[in-house]
Amino acid sequence: MSYEIERRGFTLIELVVSLVLFGIATGAIYSVLRNNQLAYQRQIAQVDMNNTVRTTLHVLRNDLLELDAGDPLGSDIVAMGPDSLVYRATRSMWFICQPPAVNSITVFYADSLRFPRFGWSLSSATDSLFIYAENDESTVSDDQWIRARINGAATFGNGCPGAQASYTIPLTGGLLGGVMDGAPVRSTQMWKLKTYADARGDWWLGAQQLYNAGSTSALQPVVGPINGATGLSIVYYDVDGATTTTPAEVARVAISVTGRSDGRVVTLSGLGYATEALSTGVKLRNNPIN
Repeated sequence: MSYEIERRGFTLIELVVSLVLFGIATGAIYSVLRNNQLAYQRQIAQVDMNNTVRTTLHVLRNDLLELDAGDPLGSDIVAMGPDSLVYRATRSMWFICQPPAVNSITVFYADSLRFPRFGWSLSSATDSLFIYAENDESTVSDDQWIRARINGAATFGNGCPGAQASYTIPLTGGLLGGVMDGAPVRSTQMWKLKTYADARGDWWLGAQQLYNAGSTSALQPVVGPINGATGLSIVYYDVDGATTTTPAEVARVAISVTGRSDGRVVTLSGLGYATEALSTGVKLRNNPIN
């Protein structure tokens, strides 16, 4: 007596249904993974744009807070436009350690809490000085910052009290009669900030240094990309809140920056560049708003 075992396979319909279900599941998984990838790309682009915008505002705000447009010797703002600015930027601070000579000053060079310096070494090619003059110690009405140009290379030594490290700076243009031992000294450099397009057509905030001899450094990118030629907007206001184009009248500056993603991402309106805008205002020192 024998038994025959029945062998059955999958029918064509079963195979087709299985393939269809597998395709639907695979498509759903791919859709989830793709959406997650696009969301991640958008988040990365958003973070990059936020960094671009905040860095731009940080750079501009820190320098603008130091500017004095109302200085009788001339505004720290040298030239200004809606997308560019030329100004004297404060770069270092020193303290005089002995009464000044006719055409030089000697400052502390040691890096310590007792004898601090803030910044770097000075260069006659790029730096000018503001030196605080006390003049008559019995009154504050004659106190002032005077300007001087560095005339040659500074020299190191031990000329400060207690044979402390010193830095002697030769000068031209400074009337040092009212400058006293211990007076602060601030160095400034001339910089130009402007928007520009690179070879790919991307727009950036760039900077170049203006040398004392009249030449300029190569334009270098600071932050970007920004959203085209209008990605940076600067508006200048006087003490009464009216817009002005005169450097000596500037009391407040409004800055608006629109960052742009480096590459295209999927947005609500389709594939394109994502943008992020942020604005701030800066009041300049020594020019109070009414």
